[in-house]
Amino acid sequence: MYFRVLSLGSCFRRLAFFSLLAFFAVGCVHGDGVTRATPDNRTTRGGIRYDSSAPLDARVTPEFNPADPPAQAYTYRVTYKGGEGATVPALLTIPVKRQGKAPAILLLHGLGGRKEDMSILGVALARRGYASLALDIAGHGERPGIHGKPLDRLDRSELRLAIGQTIADLRRGLDFLAQRPEIEANRSGFLGISLGGIIGGVLSADEPRLRGVVLWSAGGDWGKLLTTSQHPWAKAYRTGDNASVIERELQDVDPAAALAESSPQALFLIHGAQDTIVPADCARALYTAVKGVKKRLELTGGHIPDPTTMMNETLLWLETMVKNAPVRPSKMPLPTPSPSRVLATP
Repeated sequence: MYFRVLSLGSCFRRLAFFSLLAFFAVGCVHGDGVTRATPDNRTTRGGIRYDSSAPLDARVTPEFNPADPPAQAYTYRVTYKGGEGATVPALLTIPVKRQGKAPAILLLHGLGGRKEDMSILGVALARRGYASLALDIAGHGERPGIHGKPLDRLDRSELRLAIGQTIADLRRGLDFLAQRPEIEANRSGFLGISLGGIIGGVLSADEPRLRGVVLWSAGGDWGKLLTTSQHPWAKAYRTGDNASVIERELQDVDPAAALAESSPQALFLIHGAQDTIVPADCARALYTAVKGVKKRLELTGGHIPDPTTMMNETLLWLETMVKNAPVRPSKMPLPTPSPSRVLATP
């Protein structure tokens, strides 16, 4: 499988299309048959435990012909073991032209989307020297569903489970990247869109390994979001309950609540002032909760209001916070390498 070399303008237009498609599509979310764990500070979210010592059992297969390699980026199809041993499918993209180890960005798509929606963005980042790892949110893309239910029939406990699973999977993704010889593990970042950004807000509260976090069209306060969003998916979760009841049930996977307790990362939030999908008030609530280094850009428009501006500003932020950040000792021990079938980059 090859990825065409596209202009930035073309990349952004296609990214905007996929982002909107990902959010407005009503996909099927099921579960990975995971076991609920006992809460333990930041090792557990949504009942799903993160364990850095568990085997990753990574499998990495090239998506290109080694005899005729691509000019911009090597892309690999990956699986590894995520939270509670769930199998996580992902796409790893490595820049062809790089000097030494590359900084790495975790990428997370929006509601109803899949990791392939982020492929163009991965290649655009590779052209600037970044590696990236894009994975499917629990119940999306190649992943099995949550209890066999369609998205609009999940109850809030199942929504909480799916978010907790994805947070643990992202953290295991950082463990995977730390073992790759092409990656500078101490220069890692995150970019999430819409639901992916909401999940990334919680991740950023838990993960000191991240140097810079960018959230597009994300918000905090699940109670307000699910009671005010105009998306049909959000309306299905209201069931007559008020915002305080909803917020209480989802508090441990709420980015505003998580960031109010811990804000170790430099966070950049970009959103639309007229967004009715993730209401602008929810974006402002998330931003207010951040205690550390932060920046907010509110653009005129709705959901994903100006992809070109959003991407340009994102690249500037990542350049400062991730790519050119001084290497520092990791605040968390690297996981013990486990036996895996990993194909080296050409």
